[in-house]
Amino acid sequence: MPDRAIGQHQFTLDKSKPSPKKWLNPGSRFWFILIGVSFILMVVTGAVLIWDKYDEYQTLTKNSVSDNQARDAQVLSAVGKLMLLPADEAPTIVPITDVESLKKEQPFYANAQNGDLVLVFMKSQKAIIYNSVKNILVNVGPIYVPSSTSNQAATNPVNKNN
Repeated sequence: MPDRAIGQHQFTLDKSKPSPKKWLNPGSRFWFILIGVSFILMVVTGAVLIWDKYDEYQTLTKNSVSDNQARDAQVLSAVGKLMLLPADEAPTIVPITDVESLKKEQPFYANAQNGDLVLVFMKSQKAIIYNSVKNILVNVGPIYVPSSTSNQAATNPVNKNN
């Protein structure tokens, strides 16, 4: 290697030592480690966010089920004060959201409003529309559920004369 003298100092060029910027080269180990650490941080962050959303969903689900059960018990208590309810079954309680389309389909909903609750007792074949704001029964009526045997007999009549 040639020696160079600058002023009174003598410097030798030694190519065996890495230059200070060699670690910035695209093939260096630094970039491999930096990309690996970044990838691991992204995966861990994503997993934490997903777990947080899952936990939030579970909490909301538990709260909505308990809220619905509390609402159902309150509605049954209020309607039970207005009329005698079937004791051997729990009703399906559904809020009315589109009363105009229901009025067109069935006259049972003629005086109903959006927000009223429909209580359906399948065993007793009874339906009740309850307005919780006014605490009144809007309508009470029977449910007609076609049985599977009568429906089959109507669609497949048997000729006894043959």
